[in-house]
Amino acid sequence: MTDPRRQLPSIDTLLAGPGVAALLSAHPRALVVKAARLAVEAARGARDTPIAGTCWSS
Repeated sequence: MTDPRRQLPSIDTLLAGPGVAALLSAHPRALVVKAARLAVEAARGARDTPIAGTCWSS
């Protein structure tokens, strides 16, 4: 069984997504990058929490 956390997107992929474009236009890039990193790190550390079906780009 493959660990679903391996399917998490890179930070660059998240930043290129349309859902983050609105954030980048409204907030400083450094803040958005930091939030994206924290979200991905939290998902990577969530061993007991399933992430299947999590939408990383919207």
